[in-house]
Amino acid sequence: SGRGRATFVGPTRAVVTTEGGTSLYDLANAEERNRGLAAHAGAGLRSAVASVSTRALIVGGDVAGEPVDGITWLLEDGAVAPTDMSLETPRRDAAAAFLGQLAIVAGGSQDGPVAELLNLNTETSTPIPFDDGVREGAVLARDGEALLLLGGTNESGELRTDTVSILGCPSACRAEAGPAWDTARDGAVFESGFLAGGDLVERVSLQAGVWTFEPAFELVRSRQSPLLIRLESGILVVAAGVGETPRSDVEVCWPETLEPL
Repeated sequence: SGRGRATFVGPTRAVVTTEGGTSLYDLANAEERNRGLAAHAGAGLRSAVASVSTRALIVGGDVAGEPVDGITWLLEDGAVAPTDMSLETPRRDAAAAFLGQLAIVAGGSQDGPVAELLNLNTETSTPIPFDDGVREGAVLARDGEALLLLGGTNESGELRTDTVSILGCPSACRAEAGPAWDTARDGAVFESGFLAGGDLVERVSLQAGVWTFEPAFELVRSRQSPLLIRLESGILVVAAGVGETPRSDVEVCWPETLEPL
C-alpha cells in the first residue's frame, strides 16, 4: 500500500516497487499472484523502473539515505537475470527508459555522469558525460531516440527548471543543455509525447533539433504524479494522483480532431 512505482514485463506481469521493497505481480499465477523479488540491496520506492516487452529494469535506490549503484534485470518470465552489473555512479530517484533492448538511466546522483547507457547482453554501463549536479525525481521525456531530462529537485529541494538533452543514442550518446522548462511543476509524468501534472498537459517534442513544450490541455483538477494513458485514438486519460488529498477521479482529454460521444 502507499506510494509506489510499477512497470510491465511481458503481457501479464508487473514489477512493483514500494517503501517495503520490490515484488512481481503476476495475473497469470492465481496461486502466487504477488511475490517478493530478489532485487539488489536498496531497491524500492527510490529506484527507477522501466521495461520493454522482453525485460524490465530496477536501478538504484537507497540504503540508510545513501544512493546505491545496484541494477536488477528481469526477464519476460519474471525471473531475475544473473548479472554482476552496477552503475558507474550511485543513484536514487533517477529516471529510466529503454531504447530498444538497451536502457538509459539519468539523474539521481550527487556527482558523476548525468546518465548511463546499460547493456545487459554485454554487461556494460557506458557513462554519458555532462555536469548536471543534483537532480532527484526527474522525468525522461522522449521523441524517437532523443530524450530530455527535466524537472526533479536540487540539493536544496528546489524544483529545477533547466533541462538536459540526450541525443545520438545508442551508438553515440551525448548530453547538452536543453531549453528552460518555463512551466516546471512537481509531480509531472510523461507518456507517449505528453507531460501531465499540476493543472496542465503539455505536448513535448523535438522539432528541427529544438525541444518544444506546447500546451495541449488544461486539467480541471490539479494533481501531482497522476496516471497518464494515451489511447490509440489520441484520447488522454489522466487519473488519480495527489492534490490537497489523494485523488481517485479521472479526466478525459479529447484531441480537437475527435468529438466526445
